[in-house]
Amino acid sequence: MRIHRLKLENIASLKGAHEINFEDIYQESNLFAITGQTGSGKSTILNCISLALYGEIYKKDSSSQDFVTLGQAQASIELTFSFESNKYRSLWQMRVKRKNGDILKKPQLIRTLFQINHESDLAIDKSVEEIIHLTFNQFCKTTILNQGEFSRFLTSKFID
Repeated sequence: MRIHRLKLENIASLKGAHEINFEDIYQESNLFAITGQTGSGKSTILNCISLALYGEIYKKDSSSQDFVTLGQAQASIELTFSFESNKYRSLWQMRVKRKNGDILKKPQLIRTLFQINHESDLAIDKSVEEIIHLTFNQFCKTTILNQGEFSRFLTSKFID
């Protein structure tokens, strides 16, 4: 899997619209690191990727609605990625307030996966797991390593 672009709006402490164009980064090197001081948003970027792909986050004590910036009515994540020769766009949107500002009793979540074609994007009824052949758990173990998990990853058995 190759990630091309991540767009997010009102996610956690990242209020407003933000975009990371990984294609620009890949022009420098195929290997890069997400670095920064504590609280700078490194984990938020990884959570955005997992929310867009799987609708789940690796921090078990949080829910997806916790990622809507405090005071904002809604948030969104758009992830463009490819696998093999196909390109996809995953859209995650969460609304926690009505237009009048009242808090919704049940937040509204919309997740849509599109296959990008030359003419248009086509909504598809496939899971990301079917496309990239990784379960959410496998994705977390191989892609998102929490602090302190790296040494466990290095010493784990192949089956794990």
